[in-house]
Amino acid sequence: SEKTKLSLQELLNLIEMKKKEALEKSSRSKFSKAVVIRKEDEEKTLEFPSITLTIKYLNSIGISADRNQLAKHLDTNKSYKGYIFSKA
Repeated sequence: SEKTKLSLQELLNLIEMKKKEALEKSSRSKFSKAVVIRKEDEEKTLEFPSITLTIKYLNSIGISADRNQLAKHLDTNKSYKGYIFSKA
């Protein structure tokens, strides 16, 4: 391996800069979980690209839902707000 003459502070700055570059290049959607939802007593399903968009949909139809609670119910087969949630 090749040695460099960077000070510790210069090395830390370089690492921080590289982290920022990597975060800017990656899109948030890479970390999103696609979600499939269905009403408890129905077979019809709806699919959303993320938990956030699932919450927005539920809010739009008058159902107040919490993102963290929804995430906890993914793939549990337990009802939350009258729906069953699973990862796509």
